[in-house]
Amino acid sequence: MAFQAKFLGKDSINYGGSKTFVYDASSTGANEAIAAINTSGYFNEAWNDLAVNDRIRVIATDGQFEVYVNANNYDAVAGTGAVDVTDGLQVTATDSD
Repeated sequence: MAFQAKFLGKDSINYGGSKTFVYDASSTGANEAIAAINTSGYFNEAWNDLAVNDRIRVIATDGQFEVYVNANNYDAVAGTGAVDVTDGLQVTATDSD
């Protein structure tokens, strides 16, 4: 299953001009893992909303991750953008008490 914009939401937190988004890949029905999501071009449909250094908190089937947009190129001839994100840093939490 491919990216679905309806599951990408903008968080209210901004860091020095960078925006934070949340993408719930488990809600897409595709049950996508981070390996599919961090593929170059996965977020192309959202090229107009995403900018370099924006952060996306991803809820994938194999955990929660933070990825950063590291490239967003607009092709004026094709009228589309190409978005690439980092591999993703897994977010873990331990409650040892």
